[in-house]
Amino acid sequence: MKETKETSNSIQNDKSKIRVNSHDQPYPTADVLQKILQPRRLTSYFLVFIESGAITYNLDLQDIAITEGQLMFAMPNQVFENYCHIP
Repeated sequence: MKETKETSNSIQNDKSKIRVNSHDQPYPTADVLQKILQPRRLTSYFLVFIESGAITYNLDLQDIAITEGQLMFAMPNQVFENYCHIP
């Protein structure tokens, strides 16, 4: 098995190009937050699993509400807005 690169809050396997992020520090800096809140076209697959609570994302100009136990799957080239309305 190929060695993985590990940092304090993400793990990436170079061969599979999969990155796992942890939210040990869930509050991004102001410049990062401004960048991720902009609508953008995804360049990779995006998966979100909600363990508890609920959240709303905007995917292809439609609000998608995800609640406890649900999974959201987005594909490359979909328009994604990460405004994350938490009801």
